[in-house]
Amino acid sequence: MILIVDTSSNLQYLSLVDESNNQLIDSYEQVSKNDHSSSLLVNIDKLLKKNNLKVKQITKIVCGIG
Repeated sequence: MILIVDTSSNLQYLSLVDESNNQLIDSYEQVSKNDHSSSLLVNIDKLLKKNNLKVKQITKIVCGIG
């Protein structure tokens, strides 16, 4: 499972992609004032729990830099 994270703007974007077929599993977006560090880990945890996944199932992390 791939976790995609982009916090390079005021939009916090997270998504989960199945690595075996490149299928988007779920995504999450939140607009904030570029203070993503205060909510990033909480939102990743919520996204994983919503999809019944554990951190150890994440095989890759893709980060957007801007």
